[in-house]
Amino acid sequence: MTDLNKVLGAYERGSSATLDAFGEACQSVFAPRLMTVFAWNSESDLCTRIWSNRPNSYPVPAEKKMGPTEWGACVLHAGEPWYGLDEAAIRKAFFDHEKILALGCGACLSAAIKWDGQIIGAVSVLDVEGAYVPTDADRLERMVAALVPVLLARR
Repeated sequence: MTDLNKVLGAYERGSSATLDAFGEACQSVFAPRLMTVFAWNSESDLCTRIWSNRPNSYPVPAEKKMGPTEWGACVLHAGEPWYGLDEAAIRKAFFDHEKILALGCGACLSAAIKWDGQIIGAVSVLDVEGAYVPTDADRLERMVAALVPVLLARR
């Protein structure tokens, strides 16, 4: 085992604590009703949820294939932050929009987690309509780099 693999293995054992700490930071900044973190495999277009602040509604781990949506094109393929400002945007972005809306979430911020020019995951924070402004998506984008080691350890 190389030194790098040892480091990544140690980080993986602590990834739950890292994800929890990231969740707490996002809670203090964005106060989301729902927050998810997922790894993304660009070859299979498969997202694997690795953390959720509502594990009863959005359990971990869970996998889903992403269909073609504006959200996927923006976040997963272009690596750009996404801001869904209302219920209509949520409906267009997520196949499980009814579940999201039932939780009272009508706004969403999402940011890609990037490494070495590749998108390796994403974070989404959701709350009531009007809870966020477009510049909040840029703020989330700056925060997600902290999760790169967690996602690299999962590969």
